[in-house]
Amino acid sequence: MHNRDLRHNMVLVLDFVRDRNEAEILNIELEQKVYKRTSELKDANEKLSFTSRKESFMHSYDLSKREYEILNLLLDGLSNDEMADDLDISIRTVSAHLYKMYKKMNVHSRLDIFSSFREL
Repeated sequence: MHNRDLRHNMVLVLDFVRDRNEAEILNIELEQKVYKRTSELKDANEKLSFTSRKESFMHSYDLSKREYEILNLLLDGLSNDEMADDLDISIRTVSAHLYKMYKKMNVHSRLDIFSSFREL
């Protein structure tokens, strides 16, 4: 009977250890999921904040629809060539819109626009 009790106690200990290990594994997995989700939410919040700031910045100027589109692309980092391709217009037309935008925004370059945007 003593061996039987000992065997029973060993089984209980092994079950306890197994359950504890499983709980630790589940806890680690949960922590990883929480960390990943927190990072995703932080990234989404930063993107939303950037988008919101960009919209506010762009609407603070009296721009034409096309100038607004070009400013949006400019703030996304596109070159004149890329803007022309994206909007299906010539590079010369992009340059003309940029010139008008610069005057309306009282800036002289892309750098000035980015500086103004950063200050917002």
